[in-house]
Amino acid sequence: LKRARDQLLDPVARLDALSGDAVALLRQTGQKAALSGLAERPKPRGPTWLTTDYLSEAQEVLAERTGELHRGLSAGLAQTREAPAAEGANSPEQARLLRRLEAAEPLIGAAHQAFLLARGALAAGRVGDAVEPQQRGVAKLGAAREHFLDLRRLVELLYQDEQRIASLLGTPEGNPAAEDIREYVPVAVALQSGNQERMQRVTEAIIEALVGVLDAQEQAVAQPDTGATVDTQGAAPAQPDSAALETERQRLERADALRVQAERAMQQAVADLNSLQQVPAQSEELTAALLQARQSVALTLTPVESLRRLFFSVIDHLQEALRRQVDLGDRTEETAVLAETETTQEIARRLGPLGPEQGSLAEIGGTIAEALREQARQPTDAPSGDQALAAPDAALDQQQRERLGQAAEHVARAQPQMEQAAEGMTEAPPPFGAIRGAQQQAVEELAQALALLQQPPQSQPEEQDRQDQQDQQGEQQRSEAGEQGEEGARPQPAPADPGQLLQGVRDREAQRREQRAQQQRHGYDPVEKDW
Repeated sequence: LKRARDQLLDPVARLDALSGDAVALLRQTGQKAALSGLAERPKPRGPTWLTTDYLSEAQEVLAERTGELHRGLSAGLAQTREAPAAEGANSPEQARLLRRLEAAEPLIGAAHQAFLLARGALAAGRVGDAVEPQQRGVAKLGAAREHFLDLRRLVELLYQDEQRIASLLGTPEGNPAAEDIREYVPVAVALQSGNQERMQRVTEAIIEALVGVLDAQEQAVAQPDTGATVDTQGAAPAQPDSAALETERQRLERADALRVQAERAMQQAVADLNSLQQVPAQSEELTAALLQARQSVALTLTPVESLRRLFFSVIDHLQEALRRQVDLGDRTEETAVLAETETTQEIARRLGPLGPEQGSLAEIGGTIAEALREQARQPTDAPSGDQALAAPDAALDQQQRERLGQAAEHVARAQPQMEQAAEGMTEAPPPFGAIRGAQQQAVEELAQALALLQQPPQSQPEEQDRQDQQDQQGEQQRSEAGEQGEEGARPQPAPADPGQLLQGVRDREAQRREQRAQQQRHGYDPVEKDW
């Protein structure tokens, strides 16, 4: 089914799916290798489902899927080179796609070869030898993926790696020893050099988007009755009117100015990190060199953060976290139903991989909560990627910050529920009731946070009137006010209605309970998945 789905995905989504499975497999292999390498007698037992055969089979499927992608890209490139005069082959879009394919194809091929090496090691029972080629394959897939990313996602990667560099160097407040930090300097140098190369792709994406906006503005002036549309490479949705095009042009020009500032600071950071790497470990100059490197990285991180605020949408991340939590809940419920008929070993095998995924989602929830708190503390004078939160005047700043803060608290309350669910999955026997209760609570908290972020801004008098009427008219008046706000304040529906999503989750829960009761009455075994 995964191989069938791969054929229907675009390159970025396909590489995302491969990378996600590869990273999960790498973690499981590392855990198995660590347990196998312990000299203690008796050795601590790992999860019963985490066997060498399981890892070998998963690696074989991953290698096959990666090889299929590589063969498809190679065949497409060969066909394009053989027929360069085909219709549309000389268009800018076709030329840009061809450059991306040519850059990504050898990287995907290298990932395929690395996964084949890992498969051979696992098939021979050498779990520890599979970790290094798995790491290399994950890195190659990530590098190939970047060639297909749009502007916003490139900026997000730029910001994430710059944050990692700052974290590796530590802070004076943390009082880390310079000698302890020095062992992480090579990693920081590699990350900073990678960001410097990534900045070139960011520059190209900004220029392409800006040219597209300028062309659209010229078309709008030449043909004012028909309007114009523009593809800004993920920076913003298509805007048909001249005012929106002008706003987008100003945002992209601001992004270009921040890009220049970050690029200059990044060159200095690379030089200072290389200098720090060359300073002897016990040298007196080590502390001064570390301080200089920290300052350079901080000067780089500041414009990168500002650049990210122009394009980053925390709503997108929150929607994805909510979707993943709902999916995890569905898969956990399926396993809970099977627990009535399957053996303990089979249930552990099915539930085992869900625990790390639930724990990873809890970490993402903490990151989203911190991002929301950070946005609540930021001034709102600069345009944001969250158009639903954009306030038309300064009087709405406090209202906007309050919603951001409230959403952050909802996400923060969801995080411990996710962690509780992940911990419950490791118990034997697993308490499915407590696990599903925690997952359901996490879904409700995330949905409430999303509803706050997608709520349209209201003027101060309307907000005061609504507050005054709340105590008198109760829930009915609030519902009417919500319907009026949807008709008058929102020009178009939100991309995802958290209320409907949450109600859908509750309906499925009720349906599952009814189906389980019927199964117990009739005495037949439940199927694994109702397709």
